[in-house]
Amino acid sequence: MKKALRTFVSVIAIVLIVSTVSGCGLVVLNEEKDAQSVVAIINGENILKSEFNDYVTFNTIVYELYDYQITEDIEEAFVSALYQDFVNTYLFKLELEKAGVEITQEEIAESENEFYEMLASYAPDETSLNALYEEYGLDEASFKELVSKEIEFAYYATKYDSSDMDKSFVTEAVAMEVDGVDIPNYIFYYYAVMIQLQNYMYEGTYASTEEEYLELYDEVAVYIQNAQAVIDYCESNGITVTEDEITSARLNLQTVEYYAGSDTMQQMYDGYYLTDAQIEEGETYMATASAYQTKLENQVVSEIAPTEKQLQNYMQDNIDDYDESTVSAYHILVEDETAAKALEDEAGGTAEGFMAVYTKYQDNTTIKEMADLGSFKRKEMVDEFSQAAFSMEIGQVRGCVQTEYGYHLIYVYDKNIVEVPAYEQIADTVRQDYIDSVKDEEINKFFEKITNVKVRNKNYSQMPGTLLTETLAEIYNVKTKLRVALR
Repeated sequence: MKKALRTFVSVIAIVLIVSTVSGCGLVVLNEEKDAQSVVAIINGENILKSEFNDYVTFNTIVYELYDYQITEDIEEAFVSALYQDFVNTYLFKLELEKAGVEITQEEIAESENEFYEMLASYAPDETSLNALYEEYGLDEASFKELVSKEIEFAYYATKYDSSDMDKSFVTEAVAMEVDGVDIPNYIFYYYAVMIQLQNYMYEGTYASTEEEYLELYDEVAVYIQNAQAVIDYCESNGITVTEDEITSARLNLQTVEYYAGSDTMQQMYDGYYLTDAQIEEGETYMATASAYQTKLENQVVSEIAPTEKQLQNYMQDNIDDYDESTVSAYHILVEDETAAKALEDEAGGTAEGFMAVYTKYQDNTTIKEMADLGSFKRKEMVDEFSQAAFSMEIGQVRGCVQTEYGYHLIYVYDKNIVEVPAYEQIADTVRQDYIDSVKDEEINKFFEKITNVKVRNKNYSQMPGTLLTETLAEIYNVKTKLRVALR
């Protein structure tokens, strides 16, 4: 997932996502007086409009370097997004200062070099540079002073993000309450990582926007609700799992992690501010719930007890599954009945005629498929095809056999018809087949009963970065004045 913290360059990319905008300046009346207005109070300190104006000017310049344009209809959204970034960066700066973490001149210089390399491709000569300075009411000296100041300020976000500072106020907050049990965010976030990876592995989907993440979190909440219900049920009913069973479930999770790769996993965990200890605890929780669920599923299946009458009826209803008879055949498949009839007439009802047609039309684009199907059982083909093929004699050709795929010309070249065994001969097989056919339904009915639990205090509908900055805003008693910033 995209992190909420970033360098000056990636600030721009994030703002684009948040506000769907792109870049130019801000016009105010009585600029000198307005610059002394207070746009925010953070930790008791008044933050002046002049500081925010510089932040907007710098980021607007960066937008221009990326060849974006801010039109009047999106200017307010653009400045609003920058304002939130501006306040957040102040909070990160305060956190770093409280922890005694400093930004080095080497770090600032690296970002400055990156900026000036980008500037050189946009304004490669003195004329274009002077035009840029003039556009923003700057000269070379004031421009460089602005760049140095704002790059240092923006770097606080990157520094805070990459630091090992304690962010447990995000991960240890309660995400949801399931039947009186508080589920902390670190459990919730671990599930979010794993479910997103599983969705990608099996469905090819991956959350990328805030809206998609919030939909993912609703999905995660259901998983956790069910997991906690399973844990509670087993513990209340004296059902236990061994360490080996938990380890087996843990290995399945680690297979997903291996698939994603260690770098990707670490980036995803970092995006949720998860520590190694919290990752391990999340994995243990998920593996334990999975082991309990497997135990309950096995218990449900073991209690399925069909009568002999049910089994006999099941065998009769699925008699083709126990028929070992086979037919070997060629077929030619076309879309159109008229074309099928023409092929049938050309084949002339003989094996030789069919094979002549089969050879003749190998490269004809009107043929959907032609193949030697080899030996197959009744249940392995769609009903209409099987009924036709098994009713034919060896050497017989039949055309215009319609299925959901089109019209078939069929040539049967071998048959092996055997008698279906009596129920008594295959009773154990029928019993297992019956259980396999109903077990999913029985398992679902069982879990629907035990997972009908009360879920309260759903506090998970926030991106981790949003929760982090909102919590910091409370800690530092932030009072925002967006209307002043926008005027």
